[in-house]
Amino acid sequence: MRRWLTKSVFLDLAIAMAVFGLFIGLVFPFAVTAIGVPSRYAIKISFFFWTILAGLGVAAFCSLIAKAVVGTRVKMLAGAIGKVTSMIEALKYSDDGAACTPESCFVAAGTNDALGHLAQEFNTMVQQLMEKNQAETALGGLTKTLSEHLVLEDLADNVLESSMLFSKAGAGAICIARDGELVIQASQDLVIKDTSSWASCRRALSSDSVVVVDIPDDVVVEANVASFRPRQVVIAPAIFRSTPMGALILAFGETVPQDLLRLLDAVRKPLAVAINNSLNHEKFQLLAAIDPLTGVYNRRFGFARLSEEFSRSIRSHAPLGLLSFDIDHFKAVNDTFGHLAGDKVLLAVSAAAANCLREGDILVRSGGEEFLVVIPGANSADAERIAERIRRSVEVMAVETTEGLVSVTVSLGAVSIPEVDVLDTQEMIALVDKALYTSKGSGRNKTTVVTSHKSSSAEANGRKGSLAGLS
Repeated sequence: MRRWLTKSVFLDLAIAMAVFGLFIGLVFPFAVTAIGVPSRYAIKISFFFWTILAGLGVAAFCSLIAKAVVGTRVKMLAGAIGKVTSMIEALKYSDDGAACTPESCFVAAGTNDALGHLAQEFNTMVQQLMEKNQAETALGGLTKTLSEHLVLEDLADNVLESSMLFSKAGAGAICIARDGELVIQASQDLVIKDTSSWASCRRALSSDSVVVVDIPDDVVVEANVASFRPRQVVIAPAIFRSTPMGALILAFGETVPQDLLRLLDAVRKPLAVAINNSLNHEKFQLLAAIDPLTGVYNRRFGFARLSEEFSRSIRSHAPLGLLSFDIDHFKAVNDTFGHLAGDKVLLAVSAAAANCLREGDILVRSGGEEFLVVIPGANSADAERIAERIRRSVEVMAVETTEGLVSVTVSLGAVSIPEVDVLDTQEMIALVDKALYTSKGSGRNKTTVVTSHKSSSAEANGRKGSLAGLS
């Protein structure tokens, strides 16, 4: 490294100019003799004194000019560097890099010399720092979103919203891989009707890399692809331990910059982990809601769903049916054929009942051999028809066991609101159980429908008033 006389550039410049002025002052008398000035005039101590003094004066004047011209620009550059340094210091403790903008931190180049080149390089450095901070802020915000949501629907909606916000995409979607197929989990202004035929998305998943699809200007994009004409579509696959989890798809109206592609590439890994966690959470939630023997919903989940449907029915004034049934003489089946045979009968009855239900109906194992069926939108007649289908389906069924064929029947009770006035789900369950016991007491293998019931008028009026406020 080159060493200078002092630690000040301008002091070194002044010393150098003073030495140069002294040299000129000493040489000048000899130089003028070469052009014809008599030596008796030039080679004199007084003449040397004045030439040296003149050289030193010119050197001092030039030093002041250099300090004024160069020093101003250097001071401006130093001030900008100081501001950027303060911004970097602030970023240690917060994500706010908005204090530095091109207007406040950039230095005007002004010249084509070394100082101008230095200013340009400084501006480039500031621009890179700003872009880095923006990328880190966007990535940090997205990572926070990934960590805050475990339910898949919420995760997909919030990640897509955050991704479109920082990327400024015109449309987007998040696909989830389920059973080897891609399913649109969330979408904004982007409609993909046939993901299985979108080769670009599958290519991205198989290559485990971001894929950019260019769309020529002369190609008209149909409405089933996007609601605007994109120039490029970016597909960022989410792969977790070599297993495709899904993909983030963003459509842009202009060419996507490379720094954004790098940022989207960095997003892929945390996105894959978050999707995997959400899918596992979904599986655990389903397992927690399922009765392990029959495969239908368990009591805890079933009663929670009944409460939800009851509230929805009150708000929308829509009917809600409820069935209760159990297997006649089930204890005798266990005592005669054994508990393994009893388990087979339970499984067969639940399967037969499930086959009689509509999409959206909820079959619940509420006890040992007892079941509930929540039937949204069903009035009393609808509930009775479904109950009779279940009864007949079980009646004609024969279950093969090691001890021989076993045939059983079921007794059922049915109720529907608002045809029957009830205060809450507990009263509704009590009514349908009472109807079930009526079927059992009158010979079994029957359906009894509750057609009339009045709750206590004072309680009912109070309850109806509170529920009416929800509608």
